[in-house]
Amino acid sequence: MELSVLFQLALSMALGGLIGMEREYHEKPAGFRTNLIICVGATIFTIISWAIGTQYSQDPGRISAQIVSGVGFLGAGAILRDGNKISGLTTAAGIWMVSAVGMAVGYGYYGLALGSTALVLLVHIFLVRIERFFHKFARFQTIHLECRADWELLQLAEQRIAAAGVKLVSRRVSKRAGNFQVDCMIFGSSSNIDEAISRLMSMQEIAGIDY
Repeated sequence: MELSVLFQLALSMALGGLIGMEREYHEKPAGFRTNLIICVGATIFTIISWAIGTQYSQDPGRISAQIVSGVGFLGAGAILRDGNKISGLTTAAGIWMVSAVGMAVGYGYYGLALGSTALVLLVHIFLVRIERFFHKFARFQTIHLECRADWELLQLAEQRIAAAGVKLVSRRVSKRAGNFQVDCMIFGSSSNIDEAISRLMSMQEIAGIDY
């Protein structure tokens, strides 16, 4: 095995492992080993793709293209829905990004791989703090309500939301088993949203609330 290939594999392990360590520290589903393996695997496939294209005059992008679609299946497996909540989107995007880092190493774009890794860590470590800071002032929140099929009761719930200083952005109502199933998108500060949810939970007519 050529030294250049060994260097590429070692660099891919280091960069994938670095991103994975940060994910492992925050107890995310795709942690150290997962990110490392994905990064190294993408690098190996890219090296093979380049070698086939060079030796047999074939399109080197054929295998590389399959990496992108294959990683998409891994990312889809990380996305979970629990009631009205969707989680794992950042994990799925991280898996996709780690594979891109591995491909960059495989093609010899080391500066791009290093810069991309630095940007990923910047987003995970620092920008999330900025995001949390702004969420204190304003953010969107999806809530799910279940109540009896009564439009006046639904209007009362909307009045409770407005009274807390929160804007009702959208509302979708469906009927199941004689009850209304209501999905609401609201916008406001974290404190006002908490107040709106508290007001809704105090309504005995509402059978359930999820947020």
